Amino acid sequence: MSLFTLLSPYSEMPEMRSKSPAHQRRLLWQATNRRGDAIWVVPMLVAAGVAVVWAGMGFGAVRMIVAYQVARSPTGRADLPMNIIRLLAGAGVLLFIATWVLMYRMMVMRSLMFLLNRAGCPYCHFSLVGLKPESLGGVGAKPMIRCPECGEMVSLFDHGILPDDLLTDRQRSTPLPGAGPMGAYSTDDEVYRKRRRGRQRAGGKGASR
Repeated sequence: MSLFTLLSPYSEMPEMRSKSPAHQRRLLWQATNRRGDAIWVVPMLVAAGVAVVWAGMGFGAVRMIVAYQVARSPTGRADLPMNIIRLLAGAGVLLFIATWVLMYRMMVMRSLMFLLNRAGCPYCHFSLVGLKPESLGGVGAKPMIRCPECGEMVSLFDHGILPDDLLTDRQRSTPLPGAGPMGAYSTDDEVYRKRRRGRQRAGGKGASR
């Protein structure tokens, strides 16, 4: 993930551009809440570690400056370089803030990618959206998809992936077969119910073994 991507608005992510502003806000809320307190604790710990390293480097630099002044002073004394200390302290505060912001945005973007790419290959995270599942072994067999990136066979139900997750945005906006003049579309509640039934079916088959 490049620095330019981290500093860009969340709405400028390629996967977010096709979403409505309301959908973008909902996804952002879900991304920040799915990690709990870790969304701000982890960036703070990383920023604190970077600040400690910077403070150690600044302390070493001040000691070298003082030692140089003592060596050149006839009295063997030297004043602390307060201007340099203030400069290092200010830079340390800015570095702490910048590290926290970058880590926070990186975690939020990773959560967004997880939410947007539910139909990702569990082995290489390649998007499986747009691919057609196939049932190997005849009627009643689990739907499978071969990942075009790594070549692994992915069982949809075993990994919590539903056929609806494989639909593209254009397919989702297409009326369902047999819809009336007003059309009918898969709502979020319907997709949630299908996902729940798929997980229960996968759990039942695992228990029966």
